[in-house]
Amino acid sequence: MYGPDLETWKQEPLTSSGVDVWVKSVSRLVVNDWYMLDDYHRDHGEGADFYSVGQARGCGGLGIWAEEGLRVSRNFTYSRVLANGPIRLVFELDYAPWDVPGGRVAETKRVILDAGSQFDRFESTFTGGPGARSVGIGITKHPGNSQQVDAGAGLMLTWEPLQGGRSGNLGCAVVLLPGAQAVPKQTESDYLLITPAPANGPLRYYAGFAWDRGGHIADLAAWEKEVRSLTSRLAAPVKVGLAPLAGAKPRAAQKPSQP
Repeated sequence: MYGPDLETWKQEPLTSSGVDVWVKSVSRLVVNDWYMLDDYHRDHGEGADFYSVGQARGCGGLGIWAEEGLRVSRNFTYSRVLANGPIRLVFELDYAPWDVPGGRVAETKRVILDAGSQFDRFESTFTGGPGARSVGIGITKHPGNSQQVDAGAGLMLTWEPLQGGRSGNLGCAVVLLPGAQAVPKQTESDYLLITPAPANGPLRYYAGFAWDRGGHIADLAAWEKEVRSLTSRLAAPVKVGLAPLAGAKPRAAQKPSQP
């Protein structure tokens, strides 16, 4: 996800609030090593950055949907890490106000990633602008990709060749929480799910991806199964309760020891 320095980077400037994807075939963390090599667009045996976002939504980016168009922010202006693993990563990004019909809107986006999961959880809180907001969450259109939408289940997924198939295939998905309204739309660059943002509190959704050379998801059928498995888990979350053991006798309170 793109920060302010990229907007003025001489080598390849980019203004976009889309979500990029890096694919890998190893379980260890790779980003720092790949940046040190400065050659992460080629696969040296671990994966690479094959995905193209540009000014589109990438895999799970969003904008405000108004007057049959998507209004998007610039790059994030500030970031902060709230938890740095190893089980859970949590960070927040601030996006400066941008123009929408009826005013200007700002966003704080919290991203939560659990180790071993194919999906990030996004929590976007909007301030300013009109009271009622519709949000378009998107996936970039690329040549050769196939798309499926199940508005009733609040999901959208794609499967596409990377670099014409030379670098395998990528699945991307957007999944809304159970009961959320979802209306599919398209722009010239993106597939979208349109959903209302809460008047108070964050809009929560999941977005994720899989590479067929990553060792977990082999094809479109497996990717659809993984996505629908997430929707099933969200609809029937695990509940944890505490209860005394059957037949256990309550323990007598102990007197505090004397100093």
